[in-house]
Amino acid sequence: MNRQLIKILCIALLAGVATLFAAKYAMRVTPHFTWVAVSCFLVYVLMAWLLCGQRVRAFGSKALFYAVLVAVLLVMLVVQYHFDPYQLRVDRWSALHFPIQHLLRGEFPYLAHTHLDGSASPFPVWQLFHIPFYLLGNVGLSEMFTFLLFVLSVRFRFGVRQGFLALLLGALTLNIWYEVSVRSDMISNFLLLAAFVNLLFLKGVRFEHHPLLLSFIAGLWLSTRLNTVFPLAILFFPVWLTFSVKKKGSTVLIALLALIATFVPLMLWDASTLFYYEYSPLALQTRQGHPVDPILMLLFAMLCGWWWRGVESRYHFLAGVSLLLVPVITYGHTMLAAAEPLNIFDSWCDITYLDAAIPFLIMSLCAVQYEEEKDVCR
Repeated sequence: MNRQLIKILCIALLAGVATLFAAKYAMRVTPHFTWVAVSCFLVYVLMAWLLCGQRVRAFGSKALFYAVLVAVLLVMLVVQYHFDPYQLRVDRWSALHFPIQHLLRGEFPYLAHTHLDGSASPFPVWQLFHIPFYLLGNVGLSEMFTFLLFVLSVRFRFGVRQGFLALLLGALTLNIWYEVSVRSDMISNFLLLAAFVNLLFLKGVRFEHHPLLLSFIAGLWLSTRLNTVFPLAILFFPVWLTFSVKKKGSTVLIALLALIATFVPLMLWDASTLFYYEYSPLALQTRQGHPVDPILMLLFAMLCGWWWRGVESRYHFLAGVSLLLVPVITYGHTMLAAAEPLNIFDSWCDITYLDAAIPFLIMSLCAVQYEEEKDVCR
């Protein structure tokens, strides 16, 4: 797969995710939502194509990069605090806020309810990560923090121009602004994961040199969201294949034990609620789709792990595609199994799960530009 094709596909997928979001919310306010969606797609494609071309070279100034980054973060803060979180019809923020509140009060976190009287399912490590933001009075601050880390990770991995590209592509993405405004933690999980992957590439930390440590860290990532396994599986699989049978088993076992270890305090606290409660975190994070779906996704991730062959732009693209396929396969299976036709714009289908792919697709575009610049300099 050449770079030009990766660039075209990444832009098309980013534009497609933004267009689905625009269509879903435009249809609530106008009968002409099709025109809104088509306009969104065309504008995003045009702007992204221009930014990924030679024109972004004008943004080589570190001072300008940091000034724009600070400005975007400040606008995000203004947008987020403009909305009263208790008036929002999205409860992702309170699905973190109230379990943490319960935890710090000595109450079992998974008995907490959201401000919409829903149930909460944040995994242990993700709760711990958000405690500082809770203490600041707003768990949604993690959006700005992880966006900052993501953009800086791109800047230090690929350079100022590519950091600027990531910043501008993120600022152009409607989905990110939606996530910020409703204080959702969905995309922040994958902004942070993408920054972690960039750090591994930047520092040259390779799985063959630190298999046990990285397996343990992978287990901790699984204790944020289970679908973090797919980008990590793609990243580590080529090296994992070269291990002996014993080493293959030990690395997988360590990752699973690390994940289980994060739940041990909760098991000792209230095992019946953790495992048998209808709205336990394990039930809520695995209730959609069919049990065969994760197997299909892992097989796809393994294939991608063999395919990316050390090319970063290809890795990030395949990681993004794997995250897109998680909701596509899950909801697709649900639609096929339904007795009546289902509409993806209805409330049962949360298309914001597609947002998980955005950081990796943006990184793929940055990596393509970086690799092209390196070829020119040779």
